[in-house]
Amino acid sequence: MWTASYRVTAPLLMSMMLLAGTAPAAARGGSPASPPAPLHGRVDAALRRARTYLEGEQGTNGAWRWSSKGRRNGANWPAAACDGGLTCLVLIALKECGAGLDAEAIKRALKHLHSGFGSGSKPDGATTYLGTTYGASSYLWMLSELRPPGHQVQASRAAIAISKAQTSDGLWSYRVPTVLIQAGYAKSARAFTPGPHGDISNAQFAVLGLAAAEALGVYRGRTPWIRLRAALLKHANRDGGFGYSFDPKGISAFRASYFSGTAIGATMLLLALQRTGLSEEKALRERKVSRALRWLKKRAPYDRRTRKLDFRRSSDGVSQPGFYEMLALERLGTLSKLTELGGFRWYDACAEYLLALQQPDGGWPAGSHWHAGFAHKNRTEMTTFAVLILGRASHRISGSTSPVTPQHVRDSRTIPEPVFSRLILDSVRHLAREYDSVARETWRAAFIAAGSRSWLALAKLVGTASKPVGEASHALLVSITGARDAPTVAGREERQLYWERLIEGLSRK
Repeated sequence: MWTASYRVTAPLLMSMMLLAGTAPAAARGGSPASPPAPLHGRVDAALRRARTYLEGEQGTNGAWRWSSKGRRNGANWPAAACDGGLTCLVLIALKECGAGLDAEAIKRALKHLHSGFGSGSKPDGATTYLGTTYGASSYLWMLSELRPPGHQVQASRAAIAISKAQTSDGLWSYRVPTVLIQAGYAKSARAFTPGPHGDISNAQFAVLGLAAAEALGVYRGRTPWIRLRAALLKHANRDGGFGYSFDPKGISAFRASYFSGTAIGATMLLLALQRTGLSEEKALRERKVSRALRWLKKRAPYDRRTRKLDFRRSSDGVSQPGFYEMLALERLGTLSKLTELGGFRWYDACAEYLLALQQPDGGWPAGSHWHAGFAHKNRTEMTTFAVLILGRASHRISGSTSPVTPQHVRDSRTIPEPVFSRLILDSVRHLAREYDSVARETWRAAFIAAGSRSWLALAKLVGTASKPVGEASHALLVSITGARDAPTVAGREERQLYWERLIEGLSRK
């Protein structure tokens, strides 16, 4: 039977609780990337032990298994397709434990993921990891954290797939289209319709993926954020909370406010508000955000008598231990820079709780879960979540839009259209406001390294963009090519044609 507590119980949804953030505002400040001094040594020791456990659980193919014997597929995903998402999350966890790109476990996993996410030149097989919102988004988050070489094409495909999968109500559902790169352009391998309704759990991962894609320089665009902001402002419940679904004709229990859903909604709304123009301070004070934080404050899973976390107090219907609510606390607390949520120091409480639960082998127990039918007994999954909480893994996620950098331009050779042109446009907009001569030389060197494709994009901007961008593009091309006879007073179309002919000639040499 479908119940209110089942809203977030499907195996994929349970893994998706990572982008949530919950509980109400209080004090701000402190470093979001390191634990308080009294906990620092104990947390570091716990992470070292966790690394040993996670490396020992790696499969012979380099992956970590989300799927296992006895686990059934969900209606919207094959179980094996989730292995890629979990493997990406484990890699982020290993980084929090101190592992680098030279670690053998990470090298093996990256090799597996490179093949598992497909080449991008032909339709993928049934087990591709890029077919789900969870897999594509986890992959992008992992790439933004580890920055391994050789994944630009797959990252572009994942980001474009997510951008094309936003549902009519502004959320995301389970599936994303298969995106191919052909002749430098990205397109769906087959017709794909996102559908009318998504859910707030898939949406949180899509948001994480888009933020990571911006940081990687493989996606630029405000439209998904604008639509998400409108959806969350419109569909917040009257009590201030958020439900799993916004579908007015769907199961009523799915629309009811619950702890994790409200946490996810509050966190996504904070990000969407900042990425559509509000400052961090104004976003925290926005009325719907404030109401969601008040909703969470009344339901904080914290026993003030014992000064300990007690997840039986939440509205998700969970029993101990509450890994998902702790992930929610970490997400909102870290992204909002709040040290207190619901009147207690959220990190201290979560860390003490998790440190007491760690097993002698370095892992964490699988815990008990909402729906016995899905047989969640995966200690790797729970250990990964525990590490992400203890390491505050979301502290590198930017609330505001990630600025384009010269390194993004240097790495742009394999980025497909239409993302490539948007990246170049944003670069020139930044350059037009840059008056430091050293910084301008850095940008010039980046465009030289990017090659003639980026120069042709600049030539197009000379003829089609706004006057400040067009003039900046013209000046940059003069600096790159040394063409002192470049026309300065001719019409924009003539100038564009001049540059295109010159660049074509240079490319032949």
